[in-house]
Formats: sequence, C-alpha cells, structure tokens
Amino acid sequence: RLEVAAKGSKSGEEALAQVATMSKEMRKELDSAKSEKEKLEKRLATMQLKVEELEGDKGRLESGLRVAKTAAEEDAQQIVEREKRVVEKEAGKKVEMLTESIESMQASMTRLEQQSSHKEARLRSEIQDLQNRCAEAEGRCQELTSSVPESTRPLLRQ
Repeated sequence: RLEVAAKGSKSGEEALAQVATMSKEMRKELDSAKSEKEKLEKRLATMQLKVEELEGDKGRLESGLRVAKTAAEEDAQQIVEREKRVVEKEAGKKVEMLTESIESMQASMTRLEQQSSHKEARLRSEIQDLQNRCAEAEGRCQELTSSVPESTRPLLRQ
C-alpha cells in the first residue's frame, strides 16, 4: 500500500508539477494577452482620438469651404453686376450717340428740303420770267416783222 501510495504520491506530485507548469504557462499567456489587450486598447484610443480630430478638421474644412464658396459666389455676382452696369452704360451712350446722329441727320434733311424748296421756287420764278421775256421778245419780233415791210415800202417807192 505504501508503494501504491508512494507511486500515487509521486504521480500526484508529477501531476501537480504539470498543473503548476501549465498554470505558469497559462499565467504567462494570460499576462501576455492582457499586455497585448492593453496595447490594442491604447492604440484604439489613439486612433479614436485621431478619428475625432480628423472629423473636427473635416467639419472646419467643410465650413471653410462653404464660406469660401459663398464668398466666391458673391464675388462672381458683384463682377457680373459691375460688367452689366458697364455694358448698360456703353449701350446707353451708343443709343444717345445714335439718337443725336439721327436728330442731326433729320435737321440736315429738313434744311436741305427747305433749300431745295427755295431753289425750286427761285427756278420756277426764273422760268416764268424767261417765258414772259420770251413772249415779249416774240411779240417784238412779230411787231418788227410786220413793221419791216411797212418801213421798207417807202424805200421801195423811191
């Protein structure tokens, strides 16, 4: 019995030694796993901070972009309005110049019409005067024609 007990005790001690060895190995593995877990948790926390920081940066950048876009749109609108005013001003000047030109041409046309009307009246008067002079000359010519034979008769008698 003693032998059996000694054998049992020996095998119990070996089993206990094996359990202790396994326990130590498992403790090391557990400690290693805990250490790895802590490292991973720290890394995760760091990454979460970076993600939060990046999200904050993203928000600021988006806000800045919106502000820049709005400013650019306002600038573009102001430029368009300024150009529109310049074009309208130039168009107004052109319309004014064309209106003045038309008025000047109309005044010139009226003046030329008046001049041509006066010239026409003067020429009609001259034509009438020449016709009257022609008629008088024809009458004198007729008179002379009829008086020539009477004037020459006494000469013929002689």
